[in-house]
Amino acid sequence: MLLAGVSGAALACLFPGVASAAQYDVASLAELNNALATITSTGDPTPVIVLRADITTSINVLTSTSPLTVDTNGHTLTGPQFSGGQAVIVTGTGNVVGLSNVAGLVVNNGANVTNEVSVEGASFSTPGTTGQIGASVMNNSTLANSGSIVGGNGTTAGGPGVQVSSGGQLTNNVSGTIQGGSGSQGLGGIGVAIGSPAGAQTKLTNNGTILGGEGTTGGGIGVVVRTNNVGTITNTGKIQGGTGAAAIMTN
Repeated sequence: MLLAGVSGAALACLFPGVASAAQYDVASLAELNNALATITSTGDPTPVIVLRADITTSINVLTSTSPLTVDTNGHTLTGPQFSGGQAVIVTGTGNVVGLSNVAGLVVNNGANVTNEVSVEGASFSTPGTTGQIGASVMNNSTLANSGSIVGGNGTTAGGPGVQVSSGGQLTNNVSGTIQGGSGSQGLGGIGVAIGSPAGAQTKLTNNGTILGGEGTTGGGIGVVVRTNNVGTITNTGKIQGGTGAAAIMTN
């Protein structure tokens, strides 16, 4: 619903020439989908979606036809997958977490996402498991991180903080932190894994902090560069491996 029952269109009539963002309060996946549908049908230029409860998106793909702000508002958004559409900012005092079969945050098919919250991949305690990826950026998509992204914890190894592939571009801003997950019986996770066997060139710009995770048998590498389809890597920040691990390594 719109905040206080006042629409952006009504405000625009009262104050001509002044753009106003309509607010959509959502407390369920159905309400979230309805809000996105309304944004599409009305052409709202600067919508803001505010979470009023924890929401699990499951395998739902989220696409906005207008530049969108998602305010987590102290709640948890689980498994969001942004695909194409206009730029999205994920902000607020809540957090984003992943599912067992999907990264905490998925940015796909040309999506452009700015993250300002805490993102974490799913963790596992079963023997022989690896933590889930914190965020996945692929297929010519862009992720700018000003928050915290951590891979999930696992027994065999921690999960990567961010995986960038197939033309994905990752910018870790000055306030951004990316870290691999912890390995309770093995290695810590990779901070950032970049590159892919096929597809367009990937790109990493780090102005913040990228860390390998910690594990009982050793730390994770800060940045792993897969030798195929990797474009420029620019670093003005900090890249550090976990205990005993390299900051940057190619494979």
